[in-house]
Amino acid sequence: MLGKHPILKGMLERAAAKGEKRSRGIAVHEFFKTFVAQVVEVTVKADGLYKVDRVVCAVDCGLAINPDVIRAQMEGGIGFALTMALYGDISLKDGVVEHGNFHQ
Repeated sequence: MLGKHPILKGMLERAAAKGEKRSRGIAVHEFFKTFVAQVVEVTVKADGLYKVDRVVCAVDCGLAINPDVIRAQMEGGIGFALTMALYGDISLKDGVVEHGNFHQ
């Protein structure tokens, strides 16, 4: 599916190669000529609970003037995404979202 996007394909393959033999979620994205690929490795325990073992992130944003800022932005985004995925909740009632805003 990424035949027309060789940079995204390369980023995806590079991130996937770093993963170990666990259950994985994998994604790639292009935004403002920045290419990002991530692999999330998860262990599901016998009791049904799961643990996020690690997240591998590959970024190609061109010339990196301050790599620490790029790293901080990726780590912050990963933390935000994991929080939403693990603890976020949107409930529906009769096909309608019950919440009006974040305070609910």
